[in-house]
Amino acid sequence: MLKAAGPYSRTIDRVAGGDSIIDLTLNVHPVPAAKPITVSYKAEINDGEKYLFGCQILEAEGDYQNTLKRTNGADSIVNLTLSFVSAPVAEDINVSYDAEIQVGDIYLFGCKTYQFSESGPQTLVNTLPRANGGDSIITVNLTVAGGGAASQDTAVAYEAVIKEGETYLFGCDLLKAEGTYSRTIDRIDVIGDSTIHLTLSFEKVPMPENITVAYEATIVEGQIYLFGCDSLKAAGTYTNTLTRVSGGDSIINLTLKITPVPVVTYGDTTARDCGTFIWYEHTCVATGDFVHTFINGNSMGMDSIVTLHFTRLQPSNGDTTAVGCAGYTWYEHTCNASGNFVHTFVGGNIDGCDSIVTLHFTMLEATAGEETLEECDSIVWNGATYKESGDYTFNTTNVAGCDSVATLHLTIKKASYSIKDTTVCSFFVWHKDGGQAWEYSESGTYHDTLVNAAGCDSICTLNLNLLMPFIDTLDAVGFYGDRLLTINRFQINSIPGWYLDSIDNGQGYVKWYKMAGAAPDPTSDEQVATGYYYTLDGNPLPAGNYYATVEIPAQGGAQCDATGITEPYTISAAAAAPALMPSLARPGENIRVVNLNPMAETTIRIYSADGMLQKSYTASNADTYTIQAEYGNGFYLVEVLSDGMKSTLRYIVK
Repeated sequence: MLKAAGPYSRTIDRVAGGDSIIDLTLNVHPVPAAKPITVSYKAEINDGEKYLFGCQILEAEGDYQNTLKRTNGADSIVNLTLSFVSAPVAEDINVSYDAEIQVGDIYLFGCKTYQFSESGPQTLVNTLPRANGGDSIITVNLTVAGGGAASQDTAVAYEAVIKEGETYLFGCDLLKAEGTYSRTIDRIDVIGDSTIHLTLSFEKVPMPENITVAYEATIVEGQIYLFGCDSLKAAGTYTNTLTRVSGGDSIINLTLKITPVPVVTYGDTTARDCGTFIWYEHTCVATGDFVHTFINGNSMGMDSIVTLHFTRLQPSNGDTTAVGCAGYTWYEHTCNASGNFVHTFVGGNIDGCDSIVTLHFTMLEATAGEETLEECDSIVWNGATYKESGDYTFNTTNVAGCDSVATLHLTIKKASYSIKDTTVCSFFVWHKDGGQAWEYSESGTYHDTLVNAAGCDSICTLNLNLLMPFIDTLDAVGFYGDRLLTINRFQINSIPGWYLDSIDNGQGYVKWYKMAGAAPDPTSDEQVATGYYYTLDGNPLPAGNYYATVEIPAQGGAQCDATGITEPYTISAAAAAPALMPSLARPGENIRVVNLNPMAETTIRIYSADGMLQKSYTASNADTYTIQAEYGNGFYLVEVLSDGMKSTLRYIVK
């Protein structure tokens, strides 16, 4: 084992010849002070047990410390907190039974005999102590009879559990082994003994669990680490077991690591900078080498020495030229006159140093011009539209690339406008263009252009609202087997100036009559209803001739009303109501629903025989609609709803 610095050599002989020679130069550096290692843990033992801690045998609760010495100092310190756990007290066992004797009999219970001279109940108690506590208590409910026939035998059985090593008192016997025991209590001068049966078993005492503590320690190569009573020199995993008398050891696991002897380390680094460079305690203003020492700076706690190789860089200069107008911007400079301007690019050259550039600037001149114009209403000048008199400027560039400012002195002469809103009936005649008459038969906006005193246009606008007169060819239509008569409101609403839907859905403006004579006569015919349609709660209407009149008051400022009358509608007999064609269908076959109201939206719902909705359709502006039969055989209901009326139909799938 080498402990001193110096050169060493070792020759390893080889049996076949040709020795191996190893040369070693050993340097010894001071070993830095090691840091102490501390580990703490807790342990528990039962009352009366002993605990082995290192080389100590502990019998009392408290805090203990064991120091594992190391040859280079920095001990390993193990702290133990020891506490006692009291063993649980066993529970009592209670057994009771009944017995009967005669007056004057002697009863043997445990190690005692009992004799009674009077009849009546007696209670006898015998306690069988157990070594670890938890007694067995036996109670006899004894009946003393007045004499007579011999008593019967009595017997009682019970179980008891003790821990291994304990003693159980059974009558006058001390039991230490598991098994079944019996005892007969003889009764003197009478027949009928009392027998007690005991089944004794052991309860296993659980062994205390081991306590394990693990920690790590590191020493420098060549040092000694004291672990318990052992002196350790090599890296590895070691175990020290502190034995407890009752079992449940304390196991300490140590992982010991070895580090090489620390040495001083060296290093180099480089830096480049354009100005003053600060590196630790050095201010570097010129190219050169600088040294800095990190005290205890390496991983082994020794110094680390680093050398900086510094290079000082230099800034660069340059020139550029420019030609421009006033307000020429070059970096931070606004150039309004010819001259030289300087800008610095911070860190701008290839070395990262400042680059200084000088601009030699030549100033160019701007131009200006004027123009005077007169125009009607508006003018487009240089892409912009102007509608008011005034002075306006336009900025552009001249051939030199500088500002060119043009000024316009503008006079706007106004055109004249007039608007006329007119609402009339039938048609409108407008005299325009110097007296020429124009006839209009449609509503709209119309214009007439003249020349005013300023020489500009004079524009007249006519907003014409034309209410058309009635055309006496309105229709009346019957639906649902003449259960409903309705006017064609779409026909009325299509007439300009007429819009029946806008005035209270026709209530009060549409009147239904039943003809009394050969021609319609509202002055004498019976009025039967008002509104779009006429019905008697969905029932077929009586036979007869029916018609409707339409009276629409003037709307939107119109000076005329509109009046109309429908062609008579004749009901001779009940026609077909809504129906299904066919009503007996194959699965998935098309079925037509006929006699619908095309003037209203119709909802068609299909239900199964048990009332479950299968499908729903919506029909608009049609008197027939095609549905698809269900695929399952059976009866299906078809519900048709339109304008508040409902019809229920049925089809069969077979």
